[in-house]
Amino acid sequence: MVVRTKSTSPAGSLAEAATGPGYEALRFLSEQRLDHNPVNFALAWRCKTDRHSVPAMAVDAILMEGRRLVQADVDLITAAAKSNGGAAATEPGHDALRHQTLRLADIAAHAASRSSDFGRDLSAGLFQLSGGPSSVEQIVKAMVQRNYDIQTQLNAASSEIEELRQQVEISRDDAHRDALTGLLNRRGARREMSARRSSRNSSVALCDVDHFKQVNDTFGHGVGDRVLKAVGACLSQSLGSHTLARWGGEEFLVFLDGVTVAHAVEILEHARSNLADRTFRDRQTDKLIGSVTISIGVAPFGGTKQDMAIEAADRMLYEAKRGGRNRVIAAVAGTR
Repeated sequence: MVVRTKSTSPAGSLAEAATGPGYEALRFLSEQRLDHNPVNFALAWRCKTDRHSVPAMAVDAILMEGRRLVQADVDLITAAAKSNGGAAATEPGHDALRHQTLRLADIAAHAASRSSDFGRDLSAGLFQLSGGPSSVEQIVKAMVQRNYDIQTQLNAASSEIEELRQQVEISRDDAHRDALTGLLNRRGARREMSARRSSRNSSVALCDVDHFKQVNDTFGHGVGDRVLKAVGACLSQSLGSHTLARWGGEEFLVFLDGVTVAHAVEILEHARSNLADRTFRDRQTDKLIGSVTISIGVAPFGGTKQDMAIEAADRMLYEAKRGGRNRVIAAVAGTR
């Protein structure tokens, strides 16, 4: 028995039959005779997933000239895209995310390449079936072993992809966390308020550590940093599930989703009292620091813009400072 198959080109592989932007990107690289490396894959992926992006339009312009893409074109387009990255290129975690993304692309390209090799070898082997039972047995054994090897490699790639995915999530989270206290930073707080904002009444508060400059001047910035960490931990314990962030310096922001200003004042008064009742001591020198207090300004958040609500809370914080510190002052209706 002779089994006939159509002749296949290097691009005629299992990857060619697959769907999805990843395989489309790999097919594009094969058509352009470009290496399946991470940089090339990243550009091809961009062309397949975002047709209106500047890199995609640059590629289209070259193809419209009737010529194929060469490596020099890719390098030039990639460099231009990097130079136009602007502020995004300086965001925390950007380099780590880019590295991990390119690594994922490399894994995908390698896995697809292995699958393509398997498909080509299988097609070539079918031509040899006319050699009789022994030929069939040899081909089947070889294909089974090859399939086992590829499956082992794909399993290893899957494990590495999962590990990289977790690293990406950590990098994304790190970009929204304050390095000193571990709390959300300003960017993280804004994202959380936007994501969890309720249609019901909500409140926002700004808390400022009283006389913090005196702590730094007297005991040093190292002690000051430890005091900020302790304040953050104490507030977090008192506030429970409510959003707490380090807003900047010795200032903390609290977002209370679905909580009226009146109820927010009760919650924040409890947190303020818990902190005031504590006595701080420098663990390294055992020198007594004393009590640390905070002043708090509260404002309604529901039904207004984020910045306006925060500005209202900031005005109330100023009133708390001016009124003697270590107290909670809330905005009344119509004082935003």
